[in-house]
Amino acid sequence: MFPVAMIITISIAIAITLLCVASYFDLKTGEIPDEISLGLLGLSIFFSLLFSLLNWNFNIVLWSVAYGIFFFLFGYLSFYFGELGGGDVKLLAGIGSALGFLERLNLFNTMLPVAIDFLINLGLVTIPYSICYALFLTIRKPMVIERFFDEIKRLENLFMIFLSGAISIFLAAIGFPIFLFFFPFLVILTIFFKTLETHALEKEVSIEQLREGDLLAEDVIIDNKTIIAMKDARLGLEIEQIEMLKKLKQEGKLEKIKIKEGMKFAPALGLAFILTVYFDETLITSLLKIIFPSISL
Repeated sequence: MFPVAMIITISIAIAITLLCVASYFDLKTGEIPDEISLGLLGLSIFFSLLFSLLNWNFNIVLWSVAYGIFFFLFGYLSFYFGELGGGDVKLLAGIGSALGFLERLNLFNTMLPVAIDFLINLGLVTIPYSICYALFLTIRKPMVIERFFDEIKRLENLFMIFLSGAISIFLAAIGFPIFLFFFPFLVILTIFFKTLETHALEKEVSIEQLREGDLLAEDVIIDNKTIIAMKDARLGLEIEQIEMLKKLKQEGKLEKIKIKEGMKFAPALGLAFILTVYFDETLITSLLKIIFPSISL
């Protein structure tokens, strides 16, 4: 008899292991090796194909591939708008393929498709993860605090804080006290993250250190002439652009450029995957049941 439960357990264990390794590399080097993300994708499709052949039901592998494509497209869209790195996109494709395979085996007992569950969990995980990550960067680069207070003092930011405070007070006065500090806090948090992005998530690198996919933090300008505009490298520097920059360095016209360092997001993806696999509900539903046990959700 084919040990179905054991194979499922092994496949989940492999997926979690690969996600942990991806998180390690992401935190340590800022890159996720293709061998890990593509390995997760390949193994997920392999297991789904194996079960398809054993059950003579190719919906399993088709579901796995479809989820992989959906997650890749979602990741690519996030990458296009600068929210994720290229490695995160590939890792998402592997996660999607794994979840599609597991969902088709009826592993989950959820009202929503598991893809939606994962995205909800990812959103909820991202909030505390981003805050912790931001605090870590702030500790490493204390000058961020000084720059943050400088930003707070700017007239337009003071106006936004005042306006959001007035809105919050109005909402509290008409019966919504929960919003008393919400909007000013949101504005201040936004200012903080923008300051962090500018002063802690950017760095100067020599031309030799550039890699394909690096994101420019500012236009490359020489003698008042724009060599590479940020909008022309929205998806990251291409090999041809890097070669051009190397040529300019050889000519003595350029030594360093400023690039963006994205948030190391692989740990959040891994946590969201674990929550999705080991909870039959989204994290928010589980929390609501704990807080309001009398409510049927």
